[in-house]
Amino acid sequence: MEILSLIQSDPLVYKNDSLIRVRNLMNRSLLPELPVVSEDDLIGTITSKNLVNILPKVKIENLLASHIAEKDYIKSDVNSELSYLAKEFLSKKRFIACIFKEKFIGYVQRRRLLSFLLDSDEEIKNYVSKDFVTVDLEESIKKIIKLVKNEVPILILKDGQPFTAFSPEELYFIIFVSNYAVRKIERDFETLRGDERKILKMRINQAKLRKLKEEGKIVHLPPLTVADMAKNNFLISETQTVGDAAKIMLNFNKNIIAVKEGGVISDLSLLKALV
Repeated sequence: MEILSLIQSDPLVYKNDSLIRVRNLMNRSLLPELPVVSEDDLIGTITSKNLVNILPKVKIENLLASHIAEKDYIKSDVNSELSYLAKEFLSKKRFIACIFKEKFIGYVQRRRLLSFLLDSDEEIKNYVSKDFVTVDLEESIKKIIKLVKNEVPILILKDGQPFTAFSPEELYFIIFVSNYAVRKIERDFETLRGDERKILKMRINQAKLRKLKEEGKIVHLPPLTVADMAKNNFLISETQTVGDAAKIMLNFNKNIIAVKEGGVISDLSLLKALV
């Protein structure tokens, strides 16, 4: 019954969907992993991480979802225990678990398991991780993009103190679907700031941006920094509770938070409380 209450069946990716549609679905749902189906059969799942890794090698227009559906997804029976699902997420570090009742019926988001921890008054200090790298808020955004493949959390510092944090999964998602897509930043107008950056955020076509540059309305300015991406300060203290951390993650679609005393706490580390 616990798993049943978490199952969703929308959005779904269909095998002949273009990757442009996949990107739009991920952007709207804020999900970095989605199931790929053919009628009511599950083919696999598609992740923003995999998309980021293959897109430099091919054109997005040339691929369909079925071409890159991954087979190593989490598979769970509808009657499985909550602890089993938590263990699968901890082991495979996926974002969704595909649920079956003889056939595929939907999926459960990893983050939604945190809803069972909202009333926990246990202090988070036992779940804080010290495995991370640090980046200053004023650092070039190119640095954080290069660090993503290290597969470790990134703690963002402001004036030398913890400010916010990003998991590798969040960064893959940002790179693929957000306004800071790495191919746009590296290829075109990384030197925009102020009002001109709003143009980049709105994704107005490149031709218009080039015209503005040619007309001298866009001048050479410092590059985009981590501060342009890390707008919000997600910070928690070791003396706060597991319930506090779960609430922040659920309310703000975060899967990692910076810890005031140093370190990070992730949804995966919190899931250990369900095992």
